[in-house]
Amino acid sequence: MKSILFISLMNGSAWGGSEEQWFRLALWMAKKNYSVAVSCFNWPGKEEKINALNNESVELFLLPSKNNSLLSKLKLQRLVNSIPFEKYDLVFVNQGGFEDITHAPFKNIYKRCKKIITSSHNYNEQGKLSIARKRSLNTWFSRSSLNIADSQKIFDTLQQFHHVEIPKQKVIYNPIGFPVPDTITPFPNKDNESVLFTMMAALDIERKAQDVLINALASEKWRNRNWQLYLYGEGKDREKLEQLVKQKNLSDHIYLKGHTSAVVTALTESNLNLQITHIDAMPISVVEAMALSRPCVVSKVGDMPVWVTHEVNGYISNAVNEVAIDAVLENAWQQKDKWKNVGENAFKKFQDLYPAPYEEKLINLMEKIVTGKI
Repeated sequence: MKSILFISLMNGSAWGGSEEQWFRLALWMAKKNYSVAVSCFNWPGKEEKINALNNESVELFLLPSKNNSLLSKLKLQRLVNSIPFEKYDLVFVNQGGFEDITHAPFKNIYKRCKKIITSSHNYNEQGKLSIARKRSLNTWFSRSSLNIADSQKIFDTLQQFHHVEIPKQKVIYNPIGFPVPDTITPFPNKDNESVLFTMMAALDIERKAQDVLINALASEKWRNRNWQLYLYGEGKDREKLEQLVKQKNLSDHIYLKGHTSAVVTALTESNLNLQITHIDAMPISVVEAMALSRPCVVSKVGDMPVWVTHEVNGYISNAVNEVAIDAVLENAWQQKDKWKNVGENAFKKFQDLYPAPYEEKLINLMEKIVTGKI
């Protein structure tokens, strides 16, 4: 394989774990003298990533943020039509969900590609797909040389709830954003017995349920305990969450910290990482916390129960409501003396499941696809 185009169909968010996979691969391949091109939306907040690609002489086809105006749609269509898909040995198509590829102006680009890999990052059990979108997905997945998802739940949901068949499927978890630790990361010692909870997720209560978490921690029992919760991330519900924290008089317990690039520091200072969410595939924050020997409290969503075993290497909430969250956090709180060992077990599970060395393994797979060895 000499040339590759990565196209990311995520539009509307600055950055997320769903784009880290293609980005890391693109940088690694550019450094190894592959001919690399990238097409992604030029959304505010991506400047640092785009500059990093520029510095490695990656050819860029930047797309404008789309809206519902006819002029915007026509401009986006023209730009997509101008991308020379035909010249690349492989086109790697990244989608933040599972059906982005069925929307204009992307739904027919498979016709112009020599070989394709799709990579999907989310699922929806309740949503409905039209007959046309199901047909489009079946066509895309059947034409692709490999269909990647960062959670088995994505494949299962597409087949069970939407009746979309996916051949040549493979679960490949997203890469962590720092070098893979070789050893257990020491657990923090808190002289004042204070406990630090962290949650790293978009501020989107429909998916991430930060509002339910805040309400669960608003009881008198929790108010009288010595803990803090750092909510990392940005998103559309920041103002709602700030108001809720004030309304519940939790301003001395819960802090909205915004986006952080110091993920390792944030997680190593933490005692317990929380990801008790409504919708997730396999959140990178859980993988990164476990890589740093930190126990996680998660919901029964996506592949999180594949990674987390209750009271062994983390804790699992039976539901995403105030009663269930209070119960699982109370359970964990009563086992504070075990968190160090639980975190060490989390690191061992990370070592079992994480594909390392990440770039080398995935690019070796891509090379075999292009050369017809698989």
